[in-house]
Amino acid sequence: MANVQVLDKDKHRQLRYNNGQLFSAIAKSHVVQITVFELAKVAAEYPIAFIKDRSTGQFHLVALLGLQPQENLFIQDEQWLANYIPLQIRATPFGLSPHPNDENKHLLCVDLDSPLIGESTGDALFDEEGNQTNLLVEKSESISQLREQSAISQKFINILIKKDLLSPQSLSIKQQDGEEYSLTGLYAINEANLNQLSAESFLELRQLGFISSIYACLFSLSRVETLVRLKAKQ
Repeated sequence: MANVQVLDKDKHRQLRYNNGQLFSAIAKSHVVQITVFELAKVAAEYPIAFIKDRSTGQFHLVALLGLQPQENLFIQDEQWLANYIPLQIRATPFGLSPHPNDENKHLLCVDLDSPLIGESTGDALFDEEGNQTNLLVEKSESISQLREQSAISQKFINILIKKDLLSPQSLSIKQQDGEEYSLTGLYAINEANLNQLSAESFLELRQLGFISSIYACLFSLSRVETLVRLKAKQ
């Protein structure tokens, strides 16, 4: 279970970030949340889908990293087998927490139980005077960027729902050894509904800049074959 705390220059002065543990921290992540701004790069290497949070009903845009839960096929021999690493992974284990006194501000926080965080090895988060190091400044900027992009991504998802363009999707997988099974619990762009959109609705999507994002999601599903190949190499 995560132990997320707001970073404090006095309380957490000795903390260090060990980048060498990044892959072990996400070795059991079979999906990773992505933003609409990443779709072009993600679609080139990962299948893209939508998942629905059972407790909130909210949809999330994700890249598939494995064919089953707790399986990350992009990590083999301590290497990441793709050119692009999603922003959410690069931001691990940092995040933002709402400011208790100002709803327009957020505080940088970190998961103290992450293998990336410790006091013995890695790069310091604070210098001797308690100032943020360049590393922590960069992480903070990445987290802020991720938050801003996530807001636009939610707008993208909301309009897909409004236009009835998201539908449950079951992906049939046939492995090289002949075993067959299906990936369920996923949602994808409904291409038939997309093709039946009125000219007005299609124009609205184009004006919002979401047409290329929609097709990136559709084209990315061919990357399921990448997961099958990686599975066969295990």
